[in-house]
Amino acid sequence: MKKETEDGTIYREPYFTCKAKTVTNKDEILEKIMLGEEEILNRIADWLSQGSQWVIDEILDHYLNIVSYIPRRGNSYFLSQKN
Repeated sequence: MKKETEDGTIYREPYFTCKAKTVTNKDEILEKIMLGEEEILNRIADWLSQGSQWVIDEILDHYLNIVSYIPRRGNSYFLSQKN
């Protein structure tokens, strides 16, 4: 982000993230990505509203972390009582 002032240009590197989304079906992926994008855009809008004249100069990095979850198989055991 940058902002032009009387003293020159001020640069800031704010970080915007969204909460992790859980996807259990491949049909949910696009919806979850759009929700994350909306969440980040709202955070950018909030940040911009805190100070006037800030503009996006460049986007330095963008990450999308995807983790595959493989649940463990269930086990059971029997607790025997001795008489």
